[in-house]
Amino acid sequence: VQIGDATRRVFDSLGLKFDVAVHLSKMLETAGFVSVVEEIRPLPLGKPWGELGVQGITCLGGGLRNACGAMIKAGEASSKEEFEKFMDKVEEEWDVHGNSYSCYVVCARKPL
Repeated sequence: VQIGDATRRVFDSLGLKFDVAVHLSKMLETAGFVSVVEEIRPLPLGKPWGELGVQGITCLGGGLRNACGAMIKAGEASSKEEFEKFMDKVEEEWDVHGNSYSCYVVCARKPL
């Protein structure tokens, strides 16, 4: 919960929509794309999910770690070291308890 709340606050501070994926299909249709298909797929996180869960931590954890600068700028961490320790705890929690992150997969075709 803490990482989700922190990420939302960072998006808000940057004027970005945290839930843009929810609106992506409509945005693509409005922009003229056709054959828009949307799926919500689970991204397993942690060792309880096996190899897929380990890979999920690498993907999502890596993406969040890359947001370190934005997290510091938005006041969610005071230093890179503090944020890295926080992410270590998040990833440890995922590894022990497992988790699942809902991913929006949207495909569309731009007409010729």
